[in-house]
Amino acid sequence: MPETLSELFRPWGNVRHDLASASRRAGIEPVTLNDLRRTCATWLREGGIEPHLIAAVLGHADSRMVERVYRLIPLDVLGASLKARLGDGCNSIVAEQIRRAVRTRLESEAKPAQVSSEGRGG
Repeated sequence: MPETLSELFRPWGNVRHDLASASRRAGIEPVTLNDLRRTCATWLREGGIEPHLIAAVLGHADSRMVERVYRLIPLDVLGASLKARLGDGCNSIVAEQIRRAVRTRLESEAKPAQVSSEGRGG
């Protein structure tokens, strides 16, 4: 484990060459630096890390990009994260709000995307 944060983020000589070489040795499809960034951000988000912290890890100036791209947490991860933060003893009102939010999200994910007619001049 690195002793300081600077050791964790030290410069990397030839990223593309090293990732291609590591992918070959591992017997997997080639991996890009963006693949690793997206995987890191996804795992952090699924782990319940707040978007502003993920943005800092990725080097973004603010959390808008993270909120737009990684806003949806898988429902099982969301439920486990809420249970861990609220505990088993959360009251029935909170539990009902969670159920309602999950139901709303499931319904919105099931609906096909609708095209807006605004701004079409007609």
